[in-house]
Amino acid sequence: MISRPQHTTIEDRLAHFPSKGLRLKEAASVRWSDNLVPFIEAKNQEDAAYLFGMSHAFLRIGQMEILRRVSQGRLSESAGPFAVDLDRALRIFNFGYAAKEVIAAMPQETRRWVDRYLEGINDYLAQNPKYLPADLKAANAAPTPWTLEELVGVWRLASTDVNWLVQLSALLDLEKPWAEALLKQTQQTGDESKPSFGEFQAQNFKSLFFATETGSNSMVVSAKKSATGSPLIASDPHLAITIPNIWVVVALSYPGSRSVGLSIPGVPFIALGRSEMAAWGGTNMWGISTALHSLTPEELASASVTE
Repeated sequence: MISRPQHTTIEDRLAHFPSKGLRLKEAASVRWSDNLVPFIEAKNQEDAAYLFGMSHAFLRIGQMEILRRVSQGRLSESAGPFAVDLDRALRIFNFGYAAKEVIAAMPQETRRWVDRYLEGINDYLAQNPKYLPADLKAANAAPTPWTLEELVGVWRLASTDVNWLVQLSALLDLEKPWAEALLKQTQQTGDESKPSFGEFQAQNFKSLFFATETGSNSMVVSAKKSATGSPLIASDPHLAITIPNIWVVVALSYPGSRSVGLSIPGVPFIALGRSEMAAWGGTNMWGISTALHSLTPEELASASVTE
């Protein structure tokens, strides 16, 4: 039986954040707010990426491990036979399929950033081999060192957004009479950008996706239209309330860059945020960027999960 997590103080939590034996090129620091938001200050990009990865692991290693297992179709290792069919479906998607090609195509500066981010994750694990958060204990899972290919798999999982969920619904209903018509309609209208508000747009969504209620918004206001004389951006990703939250607030500062915003555990950049010069957001565009096809018996067998 898993007992309820014991109350801990911020000081208790921070005692597990490594402060010695770090592979930093120069002096750097991580300051923590009362809500455990990390403010990372470094004298070079690589050290900032290293502490970024270490902070993600410190705050959300349980969530990251679950994301890794989802991306690899390994949920049944914790959930048992109940998750075998889900693992089979996840392995058909094969999120890590193009990982080596993605890594090989990275510019050198990007590769140095993600390599150092990865080192930060693994160095945190090396210094806390027996410290498991409650979610990992409940899942009967212990984190192991990460590889860059596994990180790319998590990135591809995070990037699927709701596009894949819509296509998954279509995939599951391929044998139904209306499936072909739905596919044609999706291909015809999927490249149109529609905000998820307003009566006309809502009716379009209902007719296209059979009343699937999801989406996102992102709005901008020109500097000429704002009271401050500065442009404005507001993004609403329409994500469900979960524990833990999908987002991690982080602030990064190193020569040439100061930024703060929302990041996803295991993904080494700020997805929605701002710097001293710019702000950025994100919204789902319902783009048709991935084609799914029916598997032959041979393909299905190669994607099966050992029960």
